[in-house]
Amino acid sequence: GDATDAAIVARASMAPHAVLFATQSTHVHAHAADRLYTTGCQLSTTQKNGKSHSVNLFETQQGVQETIHGMLNLQQSAQCYGMNSASPSTHSMINLGQGQAAPPALQPTEADIQAVQRLLRGSRSQQQSLQMTASTPRVRRPRPVRGEVPNIEWRALSLDELREHPRFLALPPVLELQMAGPPTFAYVRQDDPLWDELHDGVLTSRFLSAVLGFREPRAAAHLGLPRGMLNPRAMHDAYEYFRACNTQHRRLAGWKGCSLEARPTSEVQDAISLNEARRQEIHATKGGGQASKGGEHRGRRTWPPACLETQLELAMLYSPRSLASARTRWGSAQEAAALAAVLQALPNATIEEAGLVMLDVTTLPPTLPQHARTLALTPNALPPIGASPDAMMRRHPSAPLEAVEVKNTCPFFTRRSDPNAFYAYTEYLSESARSALPWYEVRGPVETVQPYYVPQVQLEMLVTRTSQNTFVSASASQGINLLTMNRDDLYLGELLHFLSRFWEMVKRGQPPSEAMHWAEPERFAAFLDQTALLGSGVSKGAHIARPWRRAARGVAASLFLDS
Repeated sequence: GDATDAAIVARASMAPHAVLFATQSTHVHAHAADRLYTTGCQLSTTQKNGKSHSVNLFETQQGVQETIHGMLNLQQSAQCYGMNSASPSTHSMINLGQGQAAPPALQPTEADIQAVQRLLRGSRSQQQSLQMTASTPRVRRPRPVRGEVPNIEWRALSLDELREHPRFLALPPVLELQMAGPPTFAYVRQDDPLWDELHDGVLTSRFLSAVLGFREPRAAAHLGLPRGMLNPRAMHDAYEYFRACNTQHRRLAGWKGCSLEARPTSEVQDAISLNEARRQEIHATKGGGQASKGGEHRGRRTWPPACLETQLELAMLYSPRSLASARTRWGSAQEAAALAAVLQALPNATIEEAGLVMLDVTTLPPTLPQHARTLALTPNALPPIGASPDAMMRRHPSAPLEAVEVKNTCPFFTRRSDPNAFYAYTEYLSESARSALPWYEVRGPVETVQPYYVPQVQLEMLVTRTSQNTFVSASASQGINLLTMNRDDLYLGELLHFLSRFWEMVKRGQPPSEAMHWAEPERFAAFLDQTALLGSGVSKGAHIARPWRRAARGVAASLFLDS
């Protein structure tokens, strides 16, 4: 009902020594009226033979008048006994003991009766709604699975197994590569130790958000980042790392062509041609039983790989014991499986393995702002910049190449009431079921790209010279979302500007303040706004509700090793 129409509402029991509630009509709140009517408007009003009788007084006109009469008398009683009914939303309580003198009666006015009748019309429709709700079958609330030993390798694939997929173009083993400086870093597999060493002195996603100042308090609040990403020292830590790196004397003396120094153009072209030819050779003989020099292709392999059987003792030994550790390890362990699921869902697509792709200033896009092009072409105005997309993809043979970034959502969560256990939902939840759960229990794929990842995704497109990035958000039981982000050259121009300011401090040997980018408040705020806008403005290319999963048996098929 409309609270402003109510004359007086009260719930009263006239039994001896009863507690009475009263409130002034002009201060009645909607929730108070709603509570009165959803209880069926049961008001105890009379006593016969010493017994109290409860009736619905709103069923008849006489009942309406009697109700108003009783309410007015309750209101006057409240005033006689010192109740304060003049202040808004004040609900007072009094005790009318036996022997107390009753105040003189008040008669209801026509306005009072009309107001209660208006409430009556609303109450009846509300009661009908409640009856319909009661007769409607209740939606079954999903129940999570409980365990104490999460299975991080649940239905997982190794990179070697993914490389056997007929539509996955794998990189050659490192021993078969010819290295010739930064342009050839892209051929080094990400699971090889050399890939880690090539990062020395290179600005990649590891320090990108810190160098851009995203993790200092004001910028983090502007972007709405979670508290776990807040780190006021992040920029200073990045500064100390780059100051300590001696980019002229890398720790790669045994690997010819692995320094950041430029090599002759002819040498680079020859190395790229050889590496690409070896890559195609491996792909053409995949599964054919031919062995490579590195010995990685002995015997015939088939796709999909064999049913997974977990060595329980070994898996339990290395199982994470904290939620933070589980989430970190889940993302890496499930990356190959997510890419395989994308391949199975897109039958015309091919995926290419990628290494560390370095920024080549001779191939900058023509739409990059002039000030950014000048920075990139000026020696030592920017740090060495690289990115390692999780893969490159063509959706069909004639489609352009896209960068691919995979983010796996860990299915596990904890509850304060049971701190030693993990929980996870193993069944696919409908949208209505997910909306009824606490936010921290909904471990499904994201619908947008979090601002924290936007610079990484944009930089991957810049270094790979692609115009789109497919952001793969994968979950264990809630499907996979394929989100598409387009390259924004104006945004990349600003990104390079703020990277150059940080690099200038590194060259000077002057530690930057955590809020150094706020020295240009309007420009930096606009950059942060565009970061959030790019993340929320992605297009959802597809939702794969039931993605392909590797066959598994026994404990390997369960999310918990102790189930």
